Amino acid sequence: MALPSLLLDLHRGGGLAKLPAVLWCSTHSSSILDFHARLARQSGVQVKLVSSLDAHAARDFLRLLADGEGKKRPVYPEGVASLDAQDLLQGLLSDGDIRVVLQPQVDLASGRIVGAEALARWKHPELGEIPPSMFVPLANKVGLNVLLFHCIEAKVVAVLRELGQHGISVPISVNASADTLCTVDLAKRLERRLKCAGVHSSLFKIELTEDVSVTDTLSLSAAISWLRLRGFHVSMDDFGCGAATLDLLTKLPFSELKIDGHFVREMRRNQGCEAAVSTAISLGRVMNMKVVAEGVETPELAELLLSQGCEIGQGYALSPPLEVDVFISALFSNTRERPAEALLQ
Repeated sequence: MALPSLLLDLHRGGGLAKLPAVLWCSTHSSSILDFHARLARQSGVQVKLVSSLDAHAARDFLRLLADGEGKKRPVYPEGVASLDAQDLLQGLLSDGDIRVVLQPQVDLASGRIVGAEALARWKHPELGEIPPSMFVPLANKVGLNVLLFHCIEAKVVAVLRELGQHGISVPISVNASADTLCTVDLAKRLERRLKCAGVHSSLFKIELTEDVSVTDTLSLSAAISWLRLRGFHVSMDDFGCGAATLDLLTKLPFSELKIDGHFVREMRRNQGCEAAVSTAISLGRVMNMKVVAEGVETPELAELLLSQGCEIGQGYALSPPLEVDVFISALFSNTRERPAEALLQ
């Protein structure tokens, strides 16, 4: 069972250019090994457990690996790896380089759009699309996280204002790290900006991400409290992912929790993940919070979540992230026969 750890150590030390897959064959019950295999997969090592007699499962696993090797992976231009603070700063200050796409959050019973999450996108003038997995950590590392938040905030407020002009009130959430939320007078400045735009503060939701670890819980509590007192909703993103998540949820005044997509995607195959999702739904209900399930990638998952009492979902089975104009068009179609005030929850 120590093999995945040894492989990871070799890979990190440069002894392995690429992590190999591991096929574990056992004549014993796999229930204990299965927990270890799942942890190994989360760490980046592909592990498959099969009975020593189950040759078909072994062949299927090897075939999937071979298919995966042949699939086209995104290839980013060589210069992406060398992007630095100056490149990102220029992108943030340039009109049009940074944009948002909006992934709808859907009422699982009716199929109606009841919210959205704003996702940052960066199109570099020379290198093309830069993945958020590269530029968001860069922003946190070089101290541009607040400027990135302001940039996305401005675009979301503009969308909310346009929707309001058409009588549509749908909340949109923006991601923010703990450091960003603790910025001096953030709540006051946001309140002022939304008031000038004629947008109610309850429509601008903030999702606390785990991009930066929480080092000062008291300051974060004060920041979230100020936001809540001014009418903003604050959501805990990726609930269930991270050791401090439950501790923070019980200490801080969140109004919503979002179940991490990993647990949702694995619900049908993993009893532990299904139990974690069910517990999160129950916890949200007891704490009077909204619950949003991420990672809804099949209609079956949507049905399962609804049967367990989760009302709102987000994922590719419901809708991929949409460009702003497409999202607005979808909302116009979505609300033709439904009063706008019914969407403000």
